[in-house]
Amino acid sequence: MLKFKHLFDNPALAEMICRNWISTEDEAKTVKLFRISSNAIYTFQKDGKKIFCRFSNTEEKNADQTFAEIEYIKYLNLKGLKTAEPVLSSNGRLIETLNTPWGEYVACSFGEAEGVRLDKAELTDDVVFKYGKKLGEMHRYSADYKPCGIFRKDYTQILTWIEETLNKHDDNAKAISELGDVRSKLGELPRNERNFGLIHYDYELDNVFFDSGSETLKIIDFDDSMYMWYVTDIEQALDNLREEAGAGCFESYKAKFIAGYESEYKIDREIYENRALIFRFINIYGYSRIKRALSESWVNEPKWMSELRIYLQKALEKKTDFFKL
Repeated sequence: MLKFKHLFDNPALAEMICRNWISTEDEAKTVKLFRISSNAIYTFQKDGKKIFCRFSNTEEKNADQTFAEIEYIKYLNLKGLKTAEPVLSSNGRLIETLNTPWGEYVACSFGEAEGVRLDKAELTDDVVFKYGKKLGEMHRYSADYKPCGIFRKDYTQILTWIEETLNKHDDNAKAISELGDVRSKLGELPRNERNFGLIHYDYELDNVFFDSGSETLKIIDFDDSMYMWYVTDIEQALDNLREEAGAGCFESYKAKFIAGYESEYKIDREIYENRALIFRFINIYGYSRIKRALSESWVNEPKWMSELRIYLQKALEKKTDFFKL
């Protein structure tokens, strides 16, 4: 997530950035906050359609990685795996790097996904099968994907970022030990073009839309995509299904999800059996992101910020419980 100082709703900044996609004053009046978490996202109306403008300070994100993300999204769309479509700015660019009174920002925009978010939809065996199938299809395309220019980060670069973050913002020796053990054990896993590639890294129900009319799924939010073992997406999706569906339905849904996935792409069983290690990577990465977000504080913080700080501190303690060393 973003550092706390970037979590404030800033309508003036939002309008300044969104105007790179807006062509009329009437459209400018429609700019409104959608959410701010790992990015700031504002919506506006253009030609009768809702557009989502996503931006971050370059302290948080950089243009090269955003370009690599959008290149992958365009590749998936060309293959027929539908995602939220990137929208060109008025300058004909998919990404804008902007100098503002609040610093330098990287921005891009996407069209609205049709249908209902899966976390708001009725889950059935058929829908869960399609949910798994869509992920398998995406990984099948990823296995053949060769970027034209810039690559997204891989897990080793993320591990380096985690180490730098912990050294700067954390004095928890257990976290450093956990990172070292995870890094060592991940380095022992077999890695090849069939089991390792560009993954979504946030393939959860709220990032997939279901259109009941066409019975199709559309994936959004590739902001966290990275090079990692494909099983990572499976682990995160199943963990999210367990939370949303509850213990009573989970085993049935898990079987349907896996069947749907393997109808498109074969799971590497050796990596699948190492899901606990994959989870530890996810956990220490999440822990480090929270540590960074909590690293700054101010006198007289607004109530929402104090409440968020308490919530994240509890989440941090929960993640510490999963450290093995």
